[in-house]
Amino acid sequence: MTKRNWTRRAAALLALASLLCPPAFAADAKPQPPVKAEKKAARTPEDANFKILFKMKVEELESAGSFVAQGGTEGDYHLAGEDPVETENPAGKGVEYKKHTTIVSCIPVSNPNNGRVRSECQFELSGALRPVGSLKMRPTVTFQYKGAFEVALGSAIVLVDDPTRRLEVRIEEVKP
Repeated sequence: MTKRNWTRRAAALLALASLLCPPAFAADAKPQPPVKAEKKAARTPEDANFKILFKMKVEELESAGSFVAQGGTEGDYHLAGEDPVETENPAGKGVEYKKHTTIVSCIPVSNPNNGRVRSECQFELSGALRPVGSLKMRPTVTFQYKGAFEVALGSAIVLVDDPTRRLEVRIEEVKP
């Protein structure tokens, strides 16, 4: 590259830089004071992260777990699988697969004025029960709950409590 071509390129780059960043290339440019960091705004209910802990029981099926959801945002927990079950009928023995599922979906929102959390949640637990009868059939059961509730942070609330079903939830704030 000749000196003349290099000079033209350098001039073009300086012209482009002066268009993109005019104060830095102005002849009378003065150093700018450093930009002060802005104060962080107070946390809002949507800023918090919540750990949702749950225990569900329907007849002899039980499920427990936990997951994290951001305030004002839906968090989902899904666990599913199939259990091999030996079956027996007049034709002989065999294997059948019974599905089991745990699904939890929650939208937690904190109330900064009273330290409580309001949540809209949906719970489902389903699966096969113990074998019954001479054919050892395994009936399946499904339990669902959908509703809104308010609970103090860190406290448990029992949403369903009867002889064959129980649903307990606790919500904790996850500190940053």
